[in-house]
Amino acid sequence: MTALLTIDVCFNNLTFQQSGVDRNINENTNEPIDLIRRPIGSLGRILQSIFNFVSNLSNPLIIALQFIGHYLLGRRTDNRLPPNNTTTFSEIFQRDYGDRSLTFYRGSYKQAVNSAKENLQFLLVYIHSRMHQDTDKFCREVLCNEQFIQFINDNQILVWGGDVDTYDGYREASEALRPATFPFLAVISPRENKMVVIKRMEGLLELDEAVAIIKQTLEDNEPYLVVARDDRNQRITNQLLREQQDAAYQESLRADQEKERVKKAESQRLEKEKEEEDRKAKEAEERLERYKSERVMRVNRIPTEPAADDPDSVRIIIKFPSGSRLERRFSVKDTIETIYDYVHTSDEAPMDFKIVTNFPRKTLIYDQNSRNIPTLKELDITRPSMLFIQDETDD
Repeated sequence: MTALLTIDVCFNNLTFQQSGVDRNINENTNEPIDLIRRPIGSLGRILQSIFNFVSNLSNPLIIALQFIGHYLLGRRTDNRLPPNNTTTFSEIFQRDYGDRSLTFYRGSYKQAVNSAKENLQFLLVYIHSRMHQDTDKFCREVLCNEQFIQFINDNQILVWGGDVDTYDGYREASEALRPATFPFLAVISPRENKMVVIKRMEGLLELDEAVAIIKQTLEDNEPYLVVARDDRNQRITNQLLREQQDAAYQESLRADQEKERVKKAESQRLEKEKEEEDRKAKEAEERLERYKSERVMRVNRIPTEPAADDPDSVRIIIKFPSGSRLERRFSVKDTIETIYDYVHTSDEAPMDFKIVTNFPRKTLIYDQNSRNIPTLKELDITRPSMLFIQDETDD
């Protein structure tokens, strides 16, 4: 059998090369050369038919050798161009069989498997061998049939196709699925978090037969997907519930933290207000004590009232904001400080005040630290006068 394969590969390669030469030769080709070429080409086609028959016996070794032979020698059974690295299988398939065909997943075999696993859907894998004699018929009568396409779309089956001449088709899909013959279809489905081949279809199938097999496969395995989808939906629901609960907890935590912040800020504000009030109260108390002491000192240093017939005496009336009055004789030699001291003898005297005159209006102030405090005479208070108390105490 190996010898037959070798002869088949060599003669087919020779036939392909010879046919390539034929296409480049014009109608004036030398007849003697054609007499030699034609028998060789016929022998190659006979050996090709024998090899195709033997390949259908499903011998894995022959299939593997068949892959190697057509990968190394590049033989073709038709005039279609092989796929290249920049062309997807879907584009090649549509170029060969038209636009009215299956919608193939645009990505690698591994990506298609991962997509079906992630989306919990059936994956239909088609491995394309252009050298097989049944491929063209299967593609045109089954894969491009409107009924088959509608069946695949209605059941939302993800479809991936690969050519055995390509890396994805041969190295990934073929090595993973190990087809014995062609056409080859496989149905892959998620099962317990793994992707499992649940049906293999090898060899030529009629349309109704292919649809019936795939339909039965889906019915037999749909319960597993239903359970998986329910489990996933439950996980999603639980995850959403946990996220909602976590969001509610975080919101409640933020609300509690905000309440605590406001409460703490209010507590700090009240504490500061109390501290300020205590400070002011203490200052007021200390000031009152100082005022009492100062008042005693002022009262004690007031000079004796001069006699009425004293030529330097002057009668002064002091009027408080309440309307009450003080009246006394002073010496024109007394300073304005003496008038201030005398006002402090009254209980109605403010803690802080100024003495003003009415006509002309002016304020009688002095510097307690100064040695030159003006006298009444210097202030031109030499006749009976009325002075007014202006309260300067802070509220």
